[in-house]
Amino acid sequence: MTQAFNTVQATITPKKGSYALIPNIPHGHDYIFYSAQNTDVANFGDFVKLSTTSTNVNDPVVEACALTDVPFGMVVYNVRVANYAVGDKVALAQSGDQVWLVANAAITVGKKLQMAEGGYVDATETENNAFIGYALTNATAQGDMVKVQLDFNLGTQAAAAE
Repeated sequence: MTQAFNTVQATITPKKGSYALIPNIPHGHDYIFYSAQNTDVANFGDFVKLSTTSTNVNDPVVEACALTDVPFGMVVYNVRVANYAVGDKVALAQSGDQVWLVANAAITVGKKLQMAEGGYVDATETENNAFIGYALTNATAQGDMVKVQLDFNLGTQAAAAE
C-alpha cells in the first residue's frame, strides 16, 4: 500500500511572528536592535520603530515600540535563535506582509488590530494606541493564532470627542 502525498492540506503549526505568506520580494534582514538597557531583548512578534538616537552609519537601528508608537516593522520568527539581544541584527516584516500573531481575545476577520500588553494583538480600539493591520482569520479566545495583514499606515486610534 502506498501513501499519497497531500499537497492541499497544510499541517504546519504557525509560530508567533512567523510569515504567513512569503511573496517573492526582498525583506529587510539587516536592522540592528537597540535599547538603552543592555539586558533588553527583542522577541518574535515584537513591534519596533526606527531609533532616532542611534549614530550607526552602516545599518538602520530599531528599538521597541510603545503601544502608542506607529511601528516601522515586526520582528520575524527565526528558528535559529530564541530572541535577539541588543546589537543583534534582526529581520523585520513590514506593511503589506502577512504574519501570524497571538490574539488577546476573540477577533473577527477584517477587524483593525492594535498591539496589546503582553505581546498580544487586540481588536479593541484603545484611544491613542497604534493600529498594526487587519485580521485575516478569526480567533475565538486569548492565545489563538491569528493571521494578520500588516499595515502601519493606519495611524492611531483618535481620542474620543469631549
